[in-house]
Amino acid sequence: MDKKLKQIPRFIIPSLVYLLLMIAALVCADTGISDKNIIESNWWFKKGKSLSQSSNYQDAVAFFTKAIELNPKNAEAYNGRGITYFYQQQYDRAIEDYTKAIALDPRLAKTYYNRGTAFSHKQQYDRAIEDYSKAIKLDPNFALAYLNRGNAHLMKQQYDRAIEDYTKAIELKPNDVELLYNLRLAFIARQQLGRTNMAFNKGIEINQNTQVQRRVWEPH
Repeated sequence: MDKKLKQIPRFIIPSLVYLLLMIAALVCADTGISDKNIIESNWWFKKGKSLSQSSNYQDAVAFFTKAIELNPKNAEAYNGRGITYFYQQQYDRAIEDYTKAIALDPRLAKTYYNRGTAFSHKQQYDRAIEDYSKAIKLDPNFALAYLNRGNAHLMKQQYDRAIEDYTKAIELKPNDVELLYNLRLAFIARQQLGRTNMAFNKGIEINQNTQVQRRVWEPH
């Protein structure tokens, strides 16, 4: 037997075990959610996510809602339903669900990012920038967060900040033509046409067959 255990009086060990069991019981009682409900909630969430990705938004909302009913602490289900509301252009509902998800799990960078996209579509750019910044703080390699924060800065005519964010996004995803396109727009706004053409031509060299499109303000 371990010498340290020998030094502990025998009557204390059962007391410690009892204390740990009591703590575990209190934790379970606090959540009030059974293992069965958690498992079922995760199933409904996964099904809702699949439906949402297939653009079957009405059914997806129903599945996410069922997941939340089974486990009100399922942050991913709130985030998933928020994304579905977003694609239905129900931005206030999306923001409400994202906010609940953040309250349940403030470590999810993607949820701050998603709420930022909803604020961007409501043209609430200051709040969007705040959320994108929180997402970046949690995940410094979140290229899309830099991209969309740059978009928000661009809409506020903060061109230097937009260029800085686009440049950082390109550092993280150097072969993304769409990022280079957005950087070109910022340079145009700044009337730095020489650097604009250089950035754009570099993007075309990456893949001449790629159709350049702006990718902005989509949930992740």
